[in-house]
Amino acid sequence: MEVLRRRRARERQHWDDCQDAFSEMLSNTSTHWAPWHVVPADRQWFARLAAAAAIANTLITIAPRYPVLDEDVRQDLLAARAELEAEGPKAKGSGKSR
Repeated sequence: MEVLRRRRARERQHWDDCQDAFSEMLSNTSTHWAPWHVVPADRQWFARLAAAAAIANTLITIAPRYPVLDEDVRQDLLAARAELEAEGPKAKGSGKSR
């Protein structure tokens, strides 16, 4: 236990350097099109809320839309969907019970 205490004391001496390196890393790698979001993780519920808010705000800002497909690509996708649906259960409840 004493070894752990000594190690922690030595690591604390580097705290300011670590914080400076962290700040420099964020400043030099966060861009307008790929920003960093620092999410505090002291409380799990708040971390989840903060992450969800960052994602929601980004989605609102960029207003994503489904791509417009060429008709031949659309038909290929519909055919693939029909094939996959044909492989599945025919009606609700017709599959094997677990």
